[in-house]
Amino acid sequence: MSYTSDLIVPRSVSNVEREVDATDLLAYVSGYDWRESATSTRGACSTNNFPTRLNAGRIWLATLLLGLLFSLFAVTAGADDSKAENVETQPVEVITAITLKQGEASVVHRGRVLIQAQDGSALLERTDGQLIAVKPDELVSSIESEQPFQYIPPAALGAQLKQELGPSFDLFETEHYVMVTDAGPVYAEWCGRLLERLHDGFYSYWNKAGLELSPLSMKLPVILFADQKAFQTYAVADAGEALAQARGYYSARTNRIVLTDLREADGGVAAREDRDVAKKIEASPLNVATVIHEATHQIAFNCGLHVRYADNPLWLTEGLAIYCESPDLKNRSGWRTLGILHRDRLKAFEDYVKNRRPAGSLVTLLEGGDRFRDPSKVIDAYAESWAFTYFLMRRHKEEYITFLKNISRKRPLDWSTQPARLDEFRQVFGNDLDALEKEFLIYIRRL
Repeated sequence: MSYTSDLIVPRSVSNVEREVDATDLLAYVSGYDWRESATSTRGACSTNNFPTRLNAGRIWLATLLLGLLFSLFAVTAGADDSKAENVETQPVEVITAITLKQGEASVVHRGRVLIQAQDGSALLERTDGQLIAVKPDELVSSIESEQPFQYIPPAALGAQLKQELGPSFDLFETEHYVMVTDAGPVYAEWCGRLLERLHDGFYSYWNKAGLELSPLSMKLPVILFADQKAFQTYAVADAGEALAQARGYYSARTNRIVLTDLREADGGVAAREDRDVAKKIEASPLNVATVIHEATHQIAFNCGLHVRYADNPLWLTEGLAIYCESPDLKNRSGWRTLGILHRDRLKAFEDYVKNRRPAGSLVTLLEGGDRFRDPSKVIDAYAESWAFTYFLMRRHKEEYITFLKNISRKRPLDWSTQPARLDEFRQVFGNDLDALEKEFLIYIRRL
């Protein structure tokens, strides 16, 4: 991949603070260990253990947000307290063919080895951008070639997606995206234009803000389902039950965004004429925001702003995605640009502050992702992440950009402890978090 200036994404895993083995790698790229741990200890993705103050709507939204989060990040439980050593520090930048046992058969994956552990397990990035966790007991062979690593061309990526999804899916290609869909050309072209507007707006906005984003190294894969039930079936199989009611998600494992047809979001029959699409979309601006949110994650993890499989603070990644998603009800597409005031998130944060925000809420947000994994707290965590990001971009923009640059330099699988995360924040924003929190709350209250 090609990265520039301050937003270089390191591919080494030097100074990783614990031993990485097959279980870690598999858990990291699948998310199942984290999901099971959260379910057993916090009631994640299960309404049985939700506090009674959550009404049905908040329960549904909390479960959905957790599902979307699990599709984006897969972190091994307890990583904060673990130590690591004995991991190869340099990835292999040539094509390696790894053959794995799959039942009675075997399958060959071609890509570059990002992480090699002492027990023989590895993390492979395939030429289509997907991550494969290699467990020693599944490994048949590993053959390194002399061919330099490069991503497959867009036509091959599209053909692969079509083969996976079936003959009813057509291929549409834009300047920066490869999309397969069974929703028809009218809607596919509309979505393509929306995604390209986001891409151009994202690069323009953050470059002007002082970041130097790397150009995409591959066209980004998009799957667009016409039917919500077909989307649900795919999403559950790909990322878990919690995504059954989503309208879209980004998977850090596959590097894909998966979406459903928004034209049926308000009920009835989907619009089939170009002039009618906007009218249908106007009825579902928050669904459009979901598309922008997940597509923002995809761009951010492919331009060097965030690092896949690194210790990216959840308040930062989610706050930035929400900052970019803000709906614009005056625009016929439901979205116009990045960074406008998000009325829905503002309302949610005001409710949180008024009714249940405890002392020290900002510290717990900065320390780590526990609030994002707790169904009783995840909605408020999203709202506070947006509010804090909005505040920092308007009152501490220079420091916020510096902090983004610092996080973009993090190494994969190099986990920080909660005190270390606070120290990373204080190094940029200063030691007086109480004063910063007071300023933050006053600013939001005056909006």
